[in-house]
Amino acid sequence: MKITLKTNGDINRLGDKIRAEYPNIKNSTKEQIQEHRISFKETTNATFNSLCSLSKRVNKNAIITYRIKRIETIIGKLKRLNVDPKKKQLFARMWDISGCRCIVDNDREVYKLEKLITKKFTVRKRTDYIKNPKPNGYKSLHLYLQLPNDNKVVEVQLRNRLDHNWATLVEITDVIFDSQLKEYGKDKKLEKFLFLLSKRKSLVFKDKVFIASVLKEYKYFENLSKVFTRNYLKVRNRWLELEMKYNHKFFLIETKKDEIPKINSFNGFNKAEDEYFKRYLTNNNSNIVLTHLTKPSYKNISSAYSNYILTVHSVLDDITVILRELIIECIKEKKYFLFLKYYNLHLSILYNHINNLNSEILVSKSLGNHINKIKQNEWKEDIRRQREKIEKNEKKLYAEANKYKIESRITERFLTFRLKRIMKRNRKKLKKY
Repeated sequence: MKITLKTNGDINRLGDKIRAEYPNIKNSTKEQIQEHRISFKETTNATFNSLCSLSKRVNKNAIITYRIKRIETIIGKLKRLNVDPKKKQLFARMWDISGCRCIVDNDREVYKLEKLITKKFTVRKRTDYIKNPKPNGYKSLHLYLQLPNDNKVVEVQLRNRLDHNWATLVEITDVIFDSQLKEYGKDKKLEKFLFLLSKRKSLVFKDKVFIASVLKEYKYFENLSKVFTRNYLKVRNRWLELEMKYNHKFFLIETKKDEIPKINSFNGFNKAEDEYFKRYLTNNNSNIVLTHLTKPSYKNISSAYSNYILTVHSVLDDITVILRELIIECIKEKKYFLFLKYYNLHLSILYNHINNLNSEILVSKSLGNHINKIKQNEWKEDIRRQREKIEKNEKKLYAEANKYKIESRITERFLTFRLKRIMKRNRKKLKKY
């Protein structure tokens, strides 16, 4: 690639060119953006390797990844943050072109890791969104780091697992519902819904009611469940093929709303970047990310990049817990019609998800000898465990709701009758496999 960006002035002039050409960016301009991205390679590698070493002293199971900002995200950010010409951001001062992420278990570990990092790097800027979350609920500690004798800055995000899961959920929602929340906050209902999920432990009754209303209106759980179960076995089958490749630690993941995610692996950065840029120029409808993992595993990549893998997310458990709490609060407060309404919503969501899980077992059987039998049985067992967990929680909820005595015999008989009807109607939805 021809070197055209030799100074910060060259980089800033490229930023001006991007703004002038937007939204129809020329390929020659995109090639210069790619040149700028690749120039972070050595700095990112050095930063990443240091973080891998430091994180082991805090949590041996920490997940550490790196990425170089996607071309379309760079273009969008330059345009979005420069509406006022007097406040336009200089491209050379965009400090998140290169980024590393460390996911640990809790906030105590986040700050412990930060102390180790500050002894190794120069910290150019620090933004603590854990103690001061963004208005939308985002939480993470951002550090902008420089190594000695290196003028490039790398953004490092330190998060606990719960906050990371929430951040990926925002991006999953964008993909599935085309809500553009991260950039523009296009859908205010979904924006509020996700904000409430970010403060999971401090929800009041009206918050849970709002969450339930969005679940019903958007068929939120059903849409996520449908996509996750559709992708699960095929993505894991693909991962099994990648595991057989020696020393492949760079992963290119391409995601579209209505297609199975595509994952390719590479044993070197240059090959991976060349493929990334080729796909970027030929396909503008996909989300494409190139990432690096020192210890590649399905568990790590599906956790770090659940917004691209689209096979699993903890929100499926979180939502059912919130609904169960809402149901119990309704019966405690003698809000019986609401109790029946949310019980029906809860069962409808659960049985829809069980149907999806059952269909995946059917798909797994049809794969036959095309995949490793041991792995196939592991996946089928994982699906069965999920289904059994759902059924167990349903029985637990029914038992807990029955603990609350109803003073009026007429009301009690009415509720018992309605509840049996609701349960019978929803169980009829279960497909036979």
